[in-house]
Amino acid sequence: MIEQREVELKGKQTKTRHKRFVDMSDNCMAWMKPGAELPINNLNHRWYALLKTVKAKWGIDKWPHDFLSHSFCSYYLAHHEDAAKTALQVGHTENILFKHYRKLVWREDVEKFWDIYPKE
Repeated sequence: MIEQREVELKGKQTKTRHKRFVDMSDNCMAWMKPGAELPINNLNHRWYALLKTVKAKWGIDKWPHDFLSHSFCSYYLAHHEDAAKTALQVGHTENILFKHYRKLVWREDVEKFWDIYPKE
């Protein structure tokens, strides 16, 4: 649903098994434009092989559990400073957000995270 700037996650795709909608940020929209070359595209079940390569390159023995969702929660909460909105996006309660994600990232890193755009 690019026109509405949101992604629909069906219940079977979510940990809580509840359907929800996630906003598409400005940088996400830029990556979705025709001609934008995604840094990771068309993995077709090669995700675990990619993670294995990255772990070896960076010297990581064990990848943090649910690192993508945890990163999104931390950066979204820090960027928007709105626990209720973040809770709706990620399917958590505000209590869980404060317990696990509050103040886990630095302001300068938050700005860098949301400023990742495709090369012109």
